[in-house]
Amino acid sequence: MPPPITLTPAEHAALTRQYLNDGAWTDSELKQHLTRPAELLKAEFLVQMHTVMGTLTLLGSAGRKAVFETTEGAVSLQRQLDNAYLRLCLKEKGYVATTPETTRNLNLYAGRMRLVEVMTERGVALAGGTMSSGGITPNGLDNMAVRLRSSALAYGFHVHVFTPQPKLGQAKAAQFRQFLTLETRVPGHAQAQGSRLLLTQLDAQQDRTGDGPFLSRYHALALYDSPDPGLPIPTVDLLLLDKSERRERFFADLAADRVISYGQLRRHYGLDEHDLDRVPYVETVLQPTHMRKALEVKTRFFLGQKSLQSMSDHSLMHFAGTGEMRRILGVRTGDHWRVNPRHVRASEEPDAVFRSPHGEVAVEFDTGTYTMTTIQKKLGAFSDRAFLETVWGVTSINRQRHLREEIGSQLKRDILLADWWSDLPRP
Repeated sequence: MPPPITLTPAEHAALTRQYLNDGAWTDSELKQHLTRPAELLKAEFLVQMHTVMGTLTLLGSAGRKAVFETTEGAVSLQRQLDNAYLRLCLKEKGYVATTPETTRNLNLYAGRMRLVEVMTERGVALAGGTMSSGGITPNGLDNMAVRLRSSALAYGFHVHVFTPQPKLGQAKAAQFRQFLTLETRVPGHAQAQGSRLLLTQLDAQQDRTGDGPFLSRYHALALYDSPDPGLPIPTVDLLLLDKSERRERFFADLAADRVISYGQLRRHYGLDEHDLDRVPYVETVLQPTHMRKALEVKTRFFLGQKSLQSMSDHSLMHFAGTGEMRRILGVRTGDHWRVNPRHVRASEEPDAVFRSPHGEVAVEFDTGTYTMTTIQKKLGAFSDRAFLETVWGVTSINRQRHLREEIGSQLKRDILLADWWSDLPRP
């Protein structure tokens, strides 16, 4: 086992700056600021994500522990990426932060919106930008513009917002053109053509090996007889099929669930990405459990549609978690299983609906961000809609234990523990 890495004073200062100021680094910035990036990546002090701007490097939970001696109160990974996006957009445009001599104190009008005061060709302005979720949404842009309109028009300042998507929000921005500009920009890409979408590559030689079942009959019987097999029994049945049949099931499930994680690909289908030919996916690093900031999972989300790449990683995780609940419940995809396609968080709309022989069942996946008020509102709405029952799923044992006490009496079955990220070692 290699000795633990000790950061040098220069590395400590660089990583502090990255986290607090830069958000994330491009490949060239990584080499510029660190002399041994490969070692820090191997030790998972740093994590990398493929984005519309290419590969960006962020400070991981192990790195935060080394630099700040804690992982509590961490800025989300999506926020770090958005900070890097705005920083690099401003750099390309040549917009610089105001100084005490040039400031107009416009940040007072920004409130809690993530906007910065900069010098532009229009003079002092407020600037912002969002890369996650495909860019600022029309709704988000409307909220921003409505809150700033009277101040911007009264005091004569402009708002400049960056987005990587050429179409998203432009119609809404046109309504506020007097004081707001929405610019499509992907730093490092002159024509703003960046994409975070990747495609699997089938390894023909590997694909010819292991065409049979993933599990032997001996291992399957042991799992059938186990009081806690660690896998849903339908998964054990699936792993007894030949690779071609498991691959067919994967594609059918992907179309229905919309998203399947790399861990689910391995665990439920006994497949690897090299068993798949040109399946779209995105790479990301996520905190699957809201209250466990130190738990960060690097994964790939395989997508049923390429357009899903523009959704937030949180939404993709929600689809994967909902799909995990389907597998635990032993429900096959098809006409009996319907996923909320837009992952709308309205309280009256469950993440999925299962049409059982006795009535419709509401399925809700909870990463730990819902307050008890929200949970009760959802349960009340589902009851009013006459669902046969609500099935609730969580990602941590502590959350499961807590909600058993709070809402267990309102549910017909135990709260499910939906681990969508864990892998399964090869037998």
